[in-house]
Amino acid sequence: MRKVSYEGRRGCPDLICMRDGRVVFIEVKSPSGRGRLSRFQELEIERIRGVGVEVIVADGMEAIECRV
Repeated sequence: MRKVSYEGRRGCPDLICMRDGRVVFIEVKSPSGRGRLSRFQELEIERIRGVGVEVIVADGMEAIECRV
């Protein structure tokens, strides 16, 4: 799993996980429930999913461990 940094793009997911030929992008939000996707994030996630890549929106790192 790696933290991803993008140049010239807004709304890209925070992390990318690659394992056994599987690629998953992960957007991490606050576990308090206050974290919401911005419109830029919604559009970028839609674009990534549109090419067949899985994107997970998770409430905190603990939620990721059971899904990846």
